[in-house]
Amino acid sequence: MPGGHFVTGPFQSHAKRLPDDIWFLVQDSIVISCADALVIQVSPQAEAFILLGKRTYEPAKGLWWCIGGRKNPGESHEEGAARNVKRELGITIDPLRFKFLGSYSLVWAKRRHGPQEHGVHDDSNVSVVFLTDGEKGRITPNKEYSEVRWFSIQEILGQSSEFHPAIVKMCQDFLEKFGPARPPIR
Repeated sequence: MPGGHFVTGPFQSHAKRLPDDIWFLVQDSIVISCADALVIQVSPQAEAFILLGKRTYEPAKGLWWCIGGRKNPGESHEEGAARNVKRELGITIDPLRFKFLGSYSLVWAKRRHGPQEHGVHDDSNVSVVFLTDGEKGRITPNKEYSEVRWFSIQEILGQSSEFHPAIVKMCQDFLEKFGPARPPIR
């Protein structure tokens, strides 16, 4: 993997939830680092499927989107992705199973927390994780998604106008890095 996660000296996060009025101002001045995941299931025919959720909140409200969210201070991309998968899908996966795919800069016209029309800029650090059949059977999406659905990578690429360009690019990058499909990474 290019790059890496480095912790210099003893680090302990002192992060606390900011009061809403301060958080609204902070969002106007920063780029938010996100740890997102392409959750993959491989069919018996070796076809890769990605789990996308239809977002109920901004940003990306109403769009099919990958699983993920903000990173916490001190987390690697993979640790953040594992935490977000647990929070959003209810399944626990070892962070070592996540393999970094790439970083994607996303500028949204609207954001979840007010004022929505100020928008938000996210740096989405995306990792790939291959699910086992048992993990797939335990998925319980949270309220951030009105529904979740498995899409084949080829379906997304073949109907690219129906998906956000970043999702299409993630699928292209997945194929370039992993090929059409791979067995689960353990």
